[in-house]
Amino acid sequence: MEKATAGEEEFAEMICYYLEDVSFGLEIGPEGHYVPALSGDEYKGTTPRTMDQEYDLMAKQVTETQGFDMDFSQFRYDFNYRPVDFDDNSLVIDGETMRDLLNRLSRKSLEQFNQDKETKYEFVEVIKANYHMAGAGIMFFITFQAKEVFSSSGHVFQAKSHYSYFSPNKYITCDLKAPPEQKFIPLILLRKNLPRNQGRYMYFLFQQNQVIFKRVWTVSLHKAYIIIISNEVWP
Repeated sequence: MEKATAGEEEFAEMICYYLEDVSFGLEIGPEGHYVPALSGDEYKGTTPRTMDQEYDLMAKQVTETQGFDMDFSQFRYDFNYRPVDFDDNSLVIDGETMRDLLNRLSRKSLEQFNQDKETKYEFVEVIKANYHMAGAGIMFFITFQAKEVFSSSGHVFQAKSHYSYFSPNKYITCDLKAPPEQKFIPLILLRKNLPRNQGRYMYFLFQQNQVIFKRVWTVSLHKAYIIIISNEVWP
């Protein structure tokens, strides 16, 4: 491994701690000018999008997932953020394979997590990874599985690591993957007077315009439906 210059080390330090902006991958077009390149991944999108719309969608996914969970099958164009091909060793040096490198970066990230959190997780396997070129190296966004000692259940981790061709690697973040956000669907309660039954009402509970519950209550039991709604739990 060659030694980095002072400028290269300073640049590598700077780029590690922010999320790189999205940009198109480029290739030389028929007239000798650089043009946006098409993606090599299988396109599975169902909604036709312009270049600008694809750019906005990629930028949105990168921001929302912090580089870990983009759906590359939705893009016709190539971007600076790409999925890792585990069988492509062209970006790796010193005789390692891509799988070996990702395993090593994941293990080191997990070791640092265990030290910081005083836990004892053991590395199991890499699930997937994304990357972009970053200075004289590669920024990896690795999703991997680990388990606690003496436990068979796995936990999903996400680690951001900078692999450098000149300087020591940097292990920037490592944490348990956050569970998916649960969307709250509002419940709407309507009350209807029952004819010839003074003091008794029919209650309808609606969710997404569908009646999911109905029941007759007397006036004295009005508090019952308030408890149900405040719990926000419904079978």
